[in-house]
Amino acid sequence: MPLGAREQEEKKLKHVLSALELRGVTFEHAANFRRAGTSLNYRNRLRLKVHPDGVVGFFNTDKDAGCAVVTPSVRALLQEITECSLAEPSWMAGVDYLEVRGEDSDGYTALAVYPSTGESIDRDRLTQRLGSSVRVEIPPLELGHGDTQRFDVYEDVYVRVPIGSFMQVNHAVNRALIQHVVQTISDWNVSSFLDLYCGAGNYSMPLAASGLVGHGIEVSTPSISAAKQSASEQGLSSLTFQEEDAESAVKRLYELGDQFDVVVANPPRSGLKQVAKHVAQLASRGLILCSCDAQAFARDLAIFTQMGWSIDGIEVFDMFPHTRHVECCAWLTKPDG
Repeated sequence: MPLGAREQEEKKLKHVLSALELRGVTFEHAANFRRAGTSLNYRNRLRLKVHPDGVVGFFNTDKDAGCAVVTPSVRALLQEITECSLAEPSWMAGVDYLEVRGEDSDGYTALAVYPSTGESIDRDRLTQRLGSSVRVEIPPLELGHGDTQRFDVYEDVYVRVPIGSFMQVNHAVNRALIQHVVQTISDWNVSSFLDLYCGAGNYSMPLAASGLVGHGIEVSTPSISAAKQSASEQGLSSLTFQEEDAESAVKRLYELGDQFDVVVANPPRSGLKQVAKHVAQLASRGLILCSCDAQAFARDLAIFTQMGWSIDGIEVFDMFPHTRHVECCAWLTKPDG
């Protein structure tokens, strides 16, 4: 039997707190558990397997096509693609897997198509079959060209996300997380920030719109191209972006002696690892660490606290209801900061 909301909260909080305890991470205030939106119809992207016979299905064979956690627009596009593949299996010939993406702020859904090794896919044919309201791309878009979806993320601020590039799976919780990060940094009364693993500008755009001077670093060419476009369209001239591996950039900036008032880091699941120390040394006033993995989160926080940083608070966001996963966010300051 599925766990109720309260039971899920207790279990997820316990998982995060246990990871922190194992690393010897202590903090004064209790960790808060945050929800936003609904626990159903929230997931805005879903990956699908194309089987050798051309029929589209789930990687997890136990999953139901009417999955209650995906958004209605994802469910509708999933149904259409599945029905097309059943009626005409050759339609998906040469495709290994797909990612269905839900409706954006302009009403467009999207489909990222990943070919099998050595195969060539006719993008126009897929687009014609699905209609003008579905944007189709074939990643990777190495030169940064290609279509995007536009998502409102904070007040009147938006980001353009390349089809196939990373975005959070839960729009409502993502907006709550961004609001929390922007408010926390606003309370510090600072003027500059560095956004590591910035993606398409999920944090950078709202922070720059709030009056800060910022620099975002991301290894993905399409994401950086889209971030620059979003910043230009919204007149965010105080915001710059660099296409670079974040670990290399951190080491380079550290060697140059650069510092920012605040460093925001949202690394992949594996966390900051060996560059955590340098990340902390790039910040003069505050650190924000976001993570979808409790163990990596705890490990990186342990390094920060050992360097003299104090944890002012931890929020655990229910980014993935009805799963064991969460999104963690900690904010830290120096005792003399």
